[in-house]
Amino acid sequence: MRNILKMKIYNSIIKYRNLYAFILFFLSILISVFTQNISVLIHTIVFFYLGFLLIKLIDKKKEEALSLYIFFFLIYYVFTFITDYIYVHNFNTDFFYALDSVKYYGLSVYLEKNNANIQRYLFEYRFAPGYGYIVYFICKLSNFIGGANTVFLHKIHIVFLSSSIISFTYIIGRNLLQNLDPRILFKYVLLFGFISHFFTFSAILIRDIHIVFLYTLSFLILTTKNNLTNFLMLVLLCFLVFQFRVANGLFSIIFILCFFYKNVLELKSKRKIRIYTVLLALLALIVIGLFNSLIDLSDIDDKATNYEAYHNEMLKNGSGLAKIIYKLPVIVRPFLFTILSQLAPIPAFQVTFLSVTKQYQLLLLPLAGSVIFWIYVDIIILFNFFKKKYRKNISNLLAVFLIISLLFILVTSATSPEFRRLLPVYPIIFIYFIFIYDKIKLSYKRNILTLYIMVYAMISIILIFFK
Repeated sequence: MRNILKMKIYNSIIKYRNLYAFILFFLSILISVFTQNISVLIHTIVFFYLGFLLIKLIDKKKEEALSLYIFFFLIYYVFTFITDYIYVHNFNTDFFYALDSVKYYGLSVYLEKNNANIQRYLFEYRFAPGYGYIVYFICKLSNFIGGANTVFLHKIHIVFLSSSIISFTYIIGRNLLQNLDPRILFKYVLLFGFISHFFTFSAILIRDIHIVFLYTLSFLILTTKNNLTNFLMLVLLCFLVFQFRVANGLFSIIFILCFFYKNVLELKSKRKIRIYTVLLALLALIVIGLFNSLIDLSDIDDKATNYEAYHNEMLKNGSGLAKIIYKLPVIVRPFLFTILSQLAPIPAFQVTFLSVTKQYQLLLLPLAGSVIFWIYVDIIILFNFFKKKYRKNISNLLAVFLIISLLFILVTSATSPEFRRLLPVYPIIFIYFIFIYDKIKLSYKRNILTLYIMVYAMISIILIFFK
């Protein structure tokens, strides 16, 4: 019965994808009429078809990835509109979850009202010039068709990025887990689209999601054949990441190194593989060292925003475990922040309370569910990480991707325990979770899940009681 239900879900999402696209188009018309903003309809069409054509170009033979994209574009689109309608009344002060949304909308207003050109924007807001181009395009298109500049208008491209990430995750998983039935993989990625952090972050106007999109696309390219086109694409993606956050751009150089390492993995001589592995590992360490050397630059970059300034102040002068870790020696801070980033907040429903406004946003409950779900993902990986049967059967490329992801988490956690900073490698971590989870026994899954729920509930109750 369970398998029949899964097949029905699989078939319905693929079979009715044109219907989902029609519903999306119809809703965009209704929202345009309701908000008296024709720009909503035009931007929805533009960004929806941008993702549609991109996936068609990347994945010509399969229909599952395209169906996932259409389905989650609709789901995320509706969620984004609902959250904006409930929480964002004054575009200059109100926001859903992240104060950065106000900042990025404010930059669009600056461009629009002052008739500023893109060169002036890039000069005055050097910390995220890539976002400047996007804001500039959205404002120009809106003005051209006589529409209004709203927060929801800007969030439409976030919906495009988020739904594309889910689709890319499926394609990467299919390329790396070739022994796994694509329908089973589809089921896991469908779960990922609903329960992962990307559900909530599809409705938030921040630049982190752009970095996730570019990183995931880089991973995807690396799962295909090495050729000059793909190499140039990786270089371009690396350049684009730099435009959103310098530190992330520097780390993304590792994708170019991985491109060359794929050729090493195809060598027949184990001795040559070891030699080239050591050489490329040294290059990777140099990249990581440079990345660490720019941590202060990244911190300055972050402090350019109101939210980051508030966040760092809270770490230094606030209370709780984050403050304690922040005061510890730098050498141990990354490891402890890494653990904290995967566990906090406990209890998870605390994410619904915004310290900035001192108010609750109940539509952040899906994010609370994501926090709980991701701890379970980490537990499954941690309990099975060192087992020989998984180390023996993992593909070389997935193993390399996993190492890159763990390095990214460790280095990024050096300055902040925020999980949104770690999102760029979450699709790869989840694919590795699928690799393990699909092989373990059902009884083992149930026992781990039951124990986890009991322990988590007990710890949450204790923390609530002593708070």
